[in-house]
Amino acid sequence: MRLIFEKNSINARPGDHVTIGLNRMALVPSSLMTYLLPLLMLIPDVITGEINA
Repeated sequence: MRLIFEKNSINARPGDHVTIGLNRMALVPSSLMTYLLPLLMLIPDVITGEINA
């Protein structure tokens, strides 16, 4: 397991609420893939009739 260490430039302490800005262009494709990929993977199973519930 790799840990990411980042410099605490705002002096946040444990328990503080911190807002992290995310790049929208990186967030949109990853969220779409998270929800669409499992659905797209079901299509071949539906065609072959091999859905295991």
